[in-house]
Amino acid sequence: MDSRRATLLQLLAWDERAKFIIPRWQREYVWGTSGVGEREVQQIWQDLRSNCRVAGGKHFCGVILLHSLPQEAVTSWEIVDGQQRMTTFFLLFIAIRDECERRRIDFSELNNVFTTQTSADCRLVLSEGLNDDRQVLNALLQRSASTLEKKLQDESRIYASYRFFVTRIADEIVDTGMQDFVLNLLQGVDLLILTVDPTDDVRRIFETLNSRGKQVDPYELVANLISYIGDDNNELNNSAQKVWYHVTQILEKDDLDNFLTTFAKRNAQQTPRGTVFDEIKFEIDRAREKGAVRAWLREFERTAKNYAEILDPDDSEDPVQVLLYEIRALRTPKLNPFLLALLEAFRETPASETLIHNVRSLIVRLLISYERPSYKIERFAELACGAFYDQNVSREERLNRVIALIDDTWIADEQFAHAFAMKTIYGPGAHLSRLRYYLEKIEQKLSENSGQPFELHFGSKTTVEHIMPQTLDSEGAWKTSLRIADPVRLEAQHKALVHTIGNLTVLLTTDNPAAGNTPYSQKREFYLHPNETLEKLGLRRRKAVIGTCALNQYFENIGQWNFQAIAERGRYLAGLALEIWSKEPWNREIK
Repeated sequence: MDSRRATLLQLLAWDERAKFIIPRWQREYVWGTSGVGEREVQQIWQDLRSNCRVAGGKHFCGVILLHSLPQEAVTSWEIVDGQQRMTTFFLLFIAIRDECERRRIDFSELNNVFTTQTSADCRLVLSEGLNDDRQVLNALLQRSASTLEKKLQDESRIYASYRFFVTRIADEIVDTGMQDFVLNLLQGVDLLILTVDPTDDVRRIFETLNSRGKQVDPYELVANLISYIGDDNNELNNSAQKVWYHVTQILEKDDLDNFLTTFAKRNAQQTPRGTVFDEIKFEIDRAREKGAVRAWLREFERTAKNYAEILDPDDSEDPVQVLLYEIRALRTPKLNPFLLALLEAFRETPASETLIHNVRSLIVRLLISYERPSYKIERFAELACGAFYDQNVSREERLNRVIALIDDTWIADEQFAHAFAMKTIYGPGAHLSRLRYYLEKIEQKLSENSGQPFELHFGSKTTVEHIMPQTLDSEGAWKTSLRIADPVRLEAQHKALVHTIGNLTVLLTTDNPAAGNTPYSQKREFYLHPNETLEKLGLRRRKAVIGTCALNQYFENIGQWNFQAIAERGRYLAGLALEIWSKEPWNREIK
């Protein structure tokens, strides 16, 4: 590996035909122009204007790590590190070109900076996999940015940075100063250029630069690690890069970061530091020792597909998909490493459906029974992953260990039923999405018990309704109906029961003018006959029919609503919860 200090002009002038390639395993362009932690483009402009204002001014812009690709028809350098800065420089030069053309300043030689000498091809090449960035960059180069879809213009950071530079140049650089500005820029930007020969281990060099010191995005480290997994085996590296590209297509950037963390944790911590990079590197090194790199790549790709399935189960009637959809509704990402391990180990076996059903029931019982269930769920996932990935025992024994763990962690019916009836599940700190899920599953159970088809999902067009109001009127009907004269006791009882399941129901509308603090008798009519009640009260505001749900049929024979009624309904719903989130007999068939 060679190193040299060079100006931007010297770098670009080494070979005017040379191209700079951003490989597909690199992240997209992420530098921003505004916002907290997103002012990189603004900062680099200010630095350049301050330090390169006059001839001889210098501004050090860091390290650029280049990997020679001699097999290409023309000289090509793969940008291993520094791609955000190089992309920003190219955008700045395109902005300068366009502003010169707008002012009719002849600066045609500037084209040699960002296009090859022999053609109009951009010297900065974004590989397949960076499709949106590549499309926008090429449109800017070809002066056709106006043809881009507005959504792409609005969302592209490439385009935003280009527009930032155009605006600043227009505002701050006068016509007579344009040429000096460009020359000072080319000669004033100072870089440390590291060039890596084909025989050098670029992957390990990149790791050394980035895995110590300042924390960088694990995405970049892992992308590099996988893309050069074969060391000098180019065929294996190409296969690995295709795998990485496929994974980046099925997972969005944020989801991909979370997937890498989940993937690294799926078989518990294996390295002293336990970082995502260290854990995945440990697995790859172990796969190399066993000659099983291709098998590891297949597992990595397959696990990414499973993770995408966990995040977005399809709407089929497949029992595993249905259960994955329900687990997603519970918002328990700490369970994802376990789900990955389960799908990897037993996805196509008869045992998987029972496993997922009982895990779903266990998670609900943990969420309801503990005030802070997060640690319990994370600890369960960690222990279960350890059991799944113990290669020293048979698959049958691994399954038996996970079953034993679920049995040991199980919350007894009596404890769960009491907690379900009495837990505060609405208000600050509560998860509304989980509450909607609980109510929806109860609705489904009631529909099944009555022989009615279940076609109702409690989404954004429904309202979670408090039967006894969250705030009691000072002298109104509610305080009278609750029949507690002592104000201290009344307040304590109200606080204890108002947000419990027994006092909550669902309205199939976001507009509930007959609810609120109205007396129970009026609320009851609205729950049972919403359309007729609104008509009677002269509150009908729209023509759409408001549906009724099985949950509200409970109030048909309930004439009064007080603390005793809330407790009784809580116990009734807890009984249904025991049936819904039960433990099915274990299926141990894995053939």
